[in-house]
Amino acid sequence: WRYTAQAGDLVSLAGEIATYTGGAHPNLALEAVISDTSGQALAFAEMLRPDRTPSPALVIAICEALKQAKARRLGEERILGEPIACAGAAANIRTEEAALALAPSSEAARFGGLYVLYSPYEVGAYVEGPYRLTVQQAVFRDDLRDRFQPLFGGEAPALAD
Repeated sequence: WRYTAQAGDLVSLAGEIATYTGGAHPNLALEAVISDTSGQALAFAEMLRPDRTPSPALVIAICEALKQAKARRLGEERILGEPIACAGAAANIRTEEAALALAPSSEAARFGGLYVLYSPYEVGAYVEGPYRLTVQQAVFRDDLRDRFQPLFGGEAPALAD
């Protein structure tokens, strides 16, 4: 586990867990925890307005970031052989399977965005490895509940994917 960011009374951690279950390789799981300073866990969805859960802007931003990462890594934008579709009836992006960690900011005492972490198998074959994406807070800030908006500002540093 490693600390990703803190603002106000919230702290965020990201972790990697490798489990060997007898197959050809260990399984890697990426996880994230958002907590207040008392230790009470908070799901990122709880930070969003009820009518914006999930945030349409965030879903599209995650999808576009994944498309870019897959194009860089594989030379194509596909999930398990199918072209990535971000919206509509053919949408095949699974944002609910991503671990979401709050990202640090270029501004002190703020979150700059989200780190979106996909474990192997969630959006591609094991050989592709995990995907570590960054979404800037400006994309989803308006979808946050009023009490959380002051905790966000500036820019998040991009994760190396």
